[in-house]
Amino acid sequence: MEGTNLNYIERTWAEINLDNMIESARIVREELLPDCKWMVVLKSNGYGHGAATMAPILERECGADWFAVACLAEAIELRQAGVEKPILILGLTQPEYAGLLLKYDLTQTIGDLDYAKALSAQAVKAGGTVNCHIKINTGMNRLGFNSTDDPEETLAELEKIVEALGLPNLTCDALYSYLYNSTVYDDAGREECYGQYNRFIKMRYLLKQRGYTFPNCHICNSGGVVNYPEMKLDMCRTGSLVCGVQPGEMQLRYPAFRHVLELKPGSPSCGRSRRGSAWLFLQLYRRGGYESRRGLLRLHRWVYALQFQPGDGSHPGAALPGHRQHLYGYDDGGRL
Repeated sequence: MEGTNLNYIERTWAEINLDNMIESARIVREELLPDCKWMVVLKSNGYGHGAATMAPILERECGADWFAVACLAEAIELRQAGVEKPILILGLTQPEYAGLLLKYDLTQTIGDLDYAKALSAQAVKAGGTVNCHIKINTGMNRLGFNSTDDPEETLAELEKIVEALGLPNLTCDALYSYLYNSTVYDDAGREECYGQYNRFIKMRYLLKQRGYTFPNCHICNSGGVVNYPEMKLDMCRTGSLVCGVQPGEMQLRYPAFRHVLELKPGSPSCGRSRRGSAWLFLQLYRRGGYESRRGLLRLHRWVYALQFQPGDGSHPGAALPGHRQHLYGYDDGGRL
């Protein structure tokens, strides 16, 4: 109605404060050594904050040297958003998509010899050389060539890596691993992290003895950057810190970190949604007094929840009459 101030946002929405993101990025960048490269992890749509909006700003204004995502589709989205820096795909890409890796100049994780052989064969067919990072499994046991406390097993894995490095149409400029317990800063957490770090350094040393060196080795994630600065190598990865979120029990606290995402209540109500249906989730970006909006559709299983979806990787509980339920969602890899 003319002359009436109407609020067209009726449901809960997320306000993304890009000024806070830039400030958080500045703090992270200052934590790294001057010659340490910075990889920003923006998997699962930048943890629900909007990777395609964040990445160009982080590249142009915040000093990001690399980006990392979970899958091929996320990497292509960043390229289409104008990102020019290197992009690492942390998960596996089907080898038959080698042509897309080449087209969009993407770096692919390699975690076992059979996969490396298949990707090499497809890269030969596509007529190009795919850049790769070798993933070393130091204890998380999810993906990677094993580096363990068993010398015989580690040497056997070393031979597999050497064979992979000799395959045609693949090139590798990094080894990396993941400190799975880096956000827990207690005696057990420190023991696990130092064990992982030592196994990683051992594999890097063994490869150096065989004549292979890598200029972009990285093992520190967000927890590693804060809790274990002595483990910073050629490059560090951070994800949630850029969003102003310090996961787990950090050794240090940075009061200048402010959350980038803030939920704003519209007219929240409870509803029941089954798998295959979708709810609209609105993201509103603010920076320097200006705002833009972006709508997202997310799928849900049968759950009771408030009618908002706060982003992949974040599933707070929703209080409902008589009992407590949890809000569930899928990340872009289809995982709960």
